[in-house]
Amino acid sequence: MYVDLHKKHTVFADSLNSLDLWLENILFQKIEGVVITGKATGQPVEENDLRRTRDAIEKAKAQSQAAVGMAWCPLLVIGSGASVDNISVCKRYADAVIVGSSLKKNGYWECPVEEYRVQRFMEAWNA
Repeated sequence: MYVDLHKKHTVFADSLNSLDLWLENILFQKIEGVVITGKATGQPVEENDLRRTRDAIEKAKAQSQAAVGMAWCPLLVIGSGASVDNISVCKRYADAVIVGSSLKKNGYWECPVEEYRVQRFMEAWNA
């Protein structure tokens, strides 16, 4: 199970809106992956949120190793906002990215994917 911690397509009680609350409980949740998204579709993820999430995952990994003798480590997945412009930040923190809008005509989520955008993104990813 993967959990989108920013939950932009779902409404929760205000008390659950804090990223810190979710990050403090990563180990308890026993999830396979943490999805961090931008504030809106196609918007980049804040680097600070990626850094904090990576740190929380590494802390949970160390705690699980100490507690049960084996490291448990969910993936950090960027769920929106990955683009050629921020791929270096994405690669620094994430294990995977879900790419949509930046690969589509005019960068708009409802438009079709454009091959040249995919090529540019993959060249940047592999650089």
